[in-house]
Amino acid sequence: MIISEQLDFSVSFHPCKIAPTIDYGSALFENSPRFSEEFRALAAQNHLVAANMVLPLSGSSEGISMLPRRFHKPAGIFPLFADYTESFFREQIGITKYASIPEERITADLFIIVNPQNPTGTYIDPATINRFARKNPQTTILVDETFLEMGDSCQSVISLEMLPNILVLRSITESSGWPSLRAGYFVSSPRLISELKRWNLPWQITAVDLQLIRWYFSHLQEFRDSWEIQRHLKLDLVRRLRSVGCTVVDSKAPFVLFSIPREKDLRELLQQNYMILVRDCRSYNLVGYYRVTPRSESENGRLASAIGEIIRS
Repeated sequence: MIISEQLDFSVSFHPCKIAPTIDYGSALFENSPRFSEEFRALAAQNHLVAANMVLPLSGSSEGISMLPRRFHKPAGIFPLFADYTESFFREQIGITKYASIPEERITADLFIIVNPQNPTGTYIDPATINRFARKNPQTTILVDETFLEMGDSCQSVISLEMLPNILVLRSITESSGWPSLRAGYFVSSPRLISELKRWNLPWQITAVDLQLIRWYFSHLQEFRDSWEIQRHLKLDLVRRLRSVGCTVVDSKAPFVLFSIPREKDLRELLQQNYMILVRDCRSYNLVGYYRVTPRSESENGRLASAIGEIIRS
């Protein structure tokens, strides 16, 4: 195999090539509270909810870092983003682990659901989440929808009539494919949003951030078209991985989780010998599994061909 450039399949954000037109004049780097208010209005309009149901964030990490200040008995479906476990660990709080939504009532004050889950791609429909929330009205159900818009036929739990104990976290960073943009938001009842606002940063975004956010919401159809292309590329990648002997996990997420039949350090071999980066999922306690985000058909072919050579060696 002739190697011409490094390929990065390890990222979790949308690998699109949509380039906005932005004025980077020096005057634009001023922070202002009104920028966040416009961000709030744009997000509310997109979801058809009231503006007081939205809390702008400087990326989803800001929202996750707020949680230990408000909640002290967290639980959630594992595996979880390290951001969640590390945020609570800093406050010496552990997160009770569940493999799925429990049938029984729970005592936690916060229950975390990443939907679809990273890296497994497991998806829970809104009706199931709502039933769980009704059964546990004393518990705030956090639904992290970072990957939902890019997923396969996934529906959001956000609505004007959403239950008051459901808290949704959204990230524009991943869905836009602009990793330098740190922008996300919570959606929930006005009461819970008001409580969380106590720990909100004074200014969440700059004027440059706001231009990107405006551009994102005004070009959503363009992004939806690119997400649909990614879904087809995901099917192509799954087919190619299975054809060389990989076991692929069924997934609703925009990425693919797989394993190979022989125990090898696939990440190291791909990086050293083929200049290809993949995500090793050991940090999720999934030893022997790897996560990849689809690229073009030719690049998918290069990855599958390399893995096939490694399996046969």
